[in-house]
Amino acid sequence: MFFTIITYGCKVPAGIFVPSMAAGATFGRALGMIADKIYEQNKDSSIFLTCPTDGRCIIQGTYAFLGAAAALSGITHLTVTVVIIMFELTGALRYIIPTMIVVAITKSINDKWGEGGIADQMIKFNGLPLIDSKEEFIFGTTVASAMSSVTVAIPSGQNEPVLLSQIKAILEKTGYRGYPVILSNDQPKIVGYVVRSDLEYVLANNEGLNEDTPCVFNSNEYSSDIMNMSSLVNKSPLTIHLDTKLEYVLDIFIKLGPRHILVEDAGLLVGSITRKDILRYEYTLHAILHSADRTTSEEHFDAKVWQSMLYFSDSFRRFWAEAELKEFSAASFKPTTDEGSFKLTRTRENADAASNERHKLVFLLTL
Repeated sequence: MFFTIITYGCKVPAGIFVPSMAAGATFGRALGMIADKIYEQNKDSSIFLTCPTDGRCIIQGTYAFLGAAAALSGITHLTVTVVIIMFELTGALRYIIPTMIVVAITKSINDKWGEGGIADQMIKFNGLPLIDSKEEFIFGTTVASAMSSVTVAIPSGQNEPVLLSQIKAILEKTGYRGYPVILSNDQPKIVGYVVRSDLEYVLANNEGLNEDTPCVFNSNEYSSDIMNMSSLVNKSPLTIHLDTKLEYVLDIFIKLGPRHILVEDAGLLVGSITRKDILRYEYTLHAILHSADRTTSEEHFDAKVWQSMLYFSDSFRRFWAEAELKEFSAASFKPTTDEGSFKLTRTRENADAASNERHKLVFLLTL
C-alpha cells in the first residue's frame, strides 16, 4: 500500500488498478487465514455446520479474490466495472454474487463516510476547478457576489490610441488566456474578446514594428501607420447580466463549458467570472455557515478531553498520596520490646525520614 501511494503520487503512468488489487488481495487472504485457523479450532461450532465433511471449508483464495474486488472498488469508486473486471479475471459464475455483495457494501461505506474515489481526491488536492454535474448547489444570490470585479481589459483604440508597447506590457505583466476589448477606459462598453495566443502570434510575426505604433481592435481601416487587429476579436463573447442568478451561471459552465464569462450591466463591462470564482464562493459560504457549529463541537470535545485528563490526574495523585502515606507510617515508627512490655520508639533516622516524607505528602495533597 505504501508503494502504491508513491507510484500514484508521482507523475508517471504507474497504474492504480493492479496495485490496489494486490493490496486488497493481501488483506483478504490474511482474513482468510484467520478464518481458517478459527475453523480448525472450532469445527463443532454452529457457524461451521454447513461445511462439508470431506474437503476444505475455508478457501483462502476466495477471501483474497473478494478483498481485491473490495479494494479496487473502494479506491476507484467503481461498481459494475469492478464486477465485470473480476469476472473476466476468473471466468467463474459462482463468484459474481459474492463480488456484487462486497462491492455494494464498499460503495455504501464510501457514500456514507468517504469523499469519492482517488481521482476525485487528487482533483481536490491539485485544486482543479471541477464542478460535479450531479451535485446540486443552492446559493440564493446573484453573480455579483462571486464575480471578480478586477479585470484587465484592452481599449479598442477607436476613441483613444493604444500603443504596441502597451499591448506587450499587458502580455508580460499578466498571465490571462484572453482579454475583453472595451470601447475606451471612460466608456467600458464591451466590443469583443481577444485570445492571448492570437496576440502573441501577431506580435511575434511583427517584431520589427515601432513600439509607438498605434493598435486598433474595432476598425475597418487598414494603413501602414497603424496595426489593425480587428480580425482577432471575437465580436460575440459570452456575457451575462449582473443580476443573473448564480445557479444559472453554474448551469452554463456545466453545459457549455466556457473558461470564463463576462459580466455586464447595461452593456458596460463590470467584471468576469470563472469556475474557480464560483467554487471559491461556495467554499467560503460553507465555511461561514459551519464555522460556528464546528467551533462549538471542538470546544465540547476539548472540554471532555480536559475533564478526562483531570480525572486521571486526580486519581493518580490520590493513589500516589495513599502509597506515600503507607510508606510514611511504616518508616516513622519502629516496634521494640522492653521488659516484656511493647512500646513504639522513634529513632533519629526514622524521624528525619518521617519529616521528609511528611513534606512530600503535604506537597502532593496540595496539588
